[in-house]
Amino acid sequence: MTDSPVRLTAEDRPDQPPVTPELEDLYRGFEKALLVPLWTRIGDLMPQHPRSKAQPHRWEWKALLDVASRSGDLVPVGRGGERRAIALANPGLGAGRTPLRPCGPPSST
Repeated sequence: MTDSPVRLTAEDRPDQPPVTPELEDLYRGFEKALLVPLWTRIGDLMPQHPRSKAQPHRWEWKALLDVASRSGDLVPVGRGGERRAIALANPGLGAGRTPLRPCGPPSST
């Protein structure tokens, strides 16, 4: 068997488990199995306190309905499925991640 590209070091830090011979042995097992425990790479992945860049924002229904209705008329259902969706873009995050369900008359399928 070749050497593993995974290298884990038990570190004495507040956000890590206590360094023990058992933990070191566990980490060697992870290396051998080519696995990486996420708690060793936690960093910004899971901070102690949320640091969201999202900003409070209220989308006006009238504006949503207007563009959704117009897009229903102008954008044909086509490649990529049989539905269209619109995402809400939070001002602090840029391009949104919250899809709206399609508006307009029900399909005849």
